[in-house]
Amino acid sequence: MPKAESNSSTVIAIGLGNSYSRVGVLKNNQVQLITTSTANGREAQTTTATPSFVAYTADDAIFVGEAAKIQQGNNLTNTLYSFKQFLGKTRNDPMVLKEDEEIFISVQVEGGEVLVRPDEAVCRLLETLKENAEMHLSGGDERVTQAVVTVPLSFDDAQRQAVKDTASHAGLDVFHVVSDPVAACVAYGLDKAGSGDKVLVFDYGGSTLSLTVLSFKGPVTDAAEGVIVHATEEERHFGGNLIDEAIMRYLAMLFKKTTGIDVSKDVPAMNRLKLEGERALQSLSTSRIVQIEIEDFFTGLRFRETLSRETVEVLMIPLLKQVRRPIAAVLEKAGGEPEIEHVVMACGSSRIPRVVALVGEVLVGKGVYRDVCADEVVVRGAAVLAGRV
Repeated sequence: MPKAESNSSTVIAIGLGNSYSRVGVLKNNQVQLITTSTANGREAQTTTATPSFVAYTADDAIFVGEAAKIQQGNNLTNTLYSFKQFLGKTRNDPMVLKEDEEIFISVQVEGGEVLVRPDEAVCRLLETLKENAEMHLSGGDERVTQAVVTVPLSFDDAQRQAVKDTASHAGLDVFHVVSDPVAACVAYGLDKAGSGDKVLVFDYGGSTLSLTVLSFKGPVTDAAEGVIVHATEEERHFGGNLIDEAIMRYLAMLFKKTTGIDVSKDVPAMNRLKLEGERALQSLSTSRIVQIEIEDFFTGLRFRETLSRETVEVLMIPLLKQVRRPIAAVLEKAGGEPEIEHVVMACGSSRIPRVVALVGEVLVGKGVYRDVCADEVVVRGAAVLAGRV
């Protein structure tokens, strides 16, 4: 990418997700999302989503985004994801090493083991998002230097400061670190009325289910100004990835039934099935049936099966039963279901029709906001806030 010659006055919004990240801007009072092209072994497609993945290879190459995600099956231990949650943390976790109170993630490269700090991985992701924005907005002629970044509501002060510090290393001055549910509400203008109505934000992402009940005193101009949080409930390691994995196992079962070959222990094969299952699940939000084809899937054999929405809903039954508990818990904390006036659906897994139906069953008669694509609602709200800077 050619080096930009001047600084842009545009403030970008970055929806920093565990699974995918997105960038938006406010232009002429309209939110525009930054798009990138990806081929991924198929026809080139335009997308607003950049996988929040960073990969290190044995020959010291570093991949970010889609390039990192698609090679995951062949380079699993060196492919980092969900690393955002470790920013600003100094605690033990089975995924990481701890030295002198600082968290590291171990990867293997040509010279041996390398310890990568979470902020290094986040910095590389932010640099990629920044470069994509610069190319989209000015063809790379102007540097983007200012941003608003979204994070989970559960991020503490140390983690929010770590986001600012890491963004600074990536060449971005962060004006506000905004909580995801606040941004989601702003996307629908729910902060403008200042009515004090309680809003339940149902944030069902790739790795976490987060529920937040909040209200607004008036239009949000700062990260938390005028925001009242009444109740929260979070289920970590309980996101859409579990649905993807259920579909993956089902597809492996179909392949074994057809060919007699069990690929369940083959990491690259299962990773390909998971990627295709994820794409199929996205398509099934608007279609009732999809065709899944993988050329040269395993030992020269082609994978070709159909997947229906009804089948996926059966696979989801055990998971959906568990979703009801955190909904009930957050409602109890907030004073009960009658206290809720509006519901906002956020993040990709909340697009799934059966999930939407479940929320409607629990919160009968509430205004459920889902006109804005749930994948994009957080970054769109952040872009509105960036326009208020």
